[in-house]
Amino acid sequence: MIIETEATFVFPQVTMPFPPNPQLGDRIVRPSDGMPLVYVPAGTFTMGGRQEDVDANAREIPPHDVTLDGYWIDQFEVSNTQFAHLQIRQAI
Repeated sequence: MIIETEATFVFPQVTMPFPPNPQLGDRIVRPSDGMPLVYVPAGTFTMGGRQEDVDANAREIPPHDVTLDGYWIDQFEVSNTQFAHLQIRQAI
């Protein structure tokens, strides 16, 4: 049995200068932790599953277009150790 829940996350506001007019694949390094970030430009993609897709959740049907603004994202996943350090810094 799979139980789906919704969670609310509060993320600290990032205050660092981002370069103007970034392009696909541009990279910067976040000074607070040395994490490299890459730029993903704005675009549209199709999200969701087809009715005949047996693996699709009912909330994923029908497929629909989603448009996102450009954004910066960590190049690598955050390790458990990095996350633990973040929690310690936020508790101080």
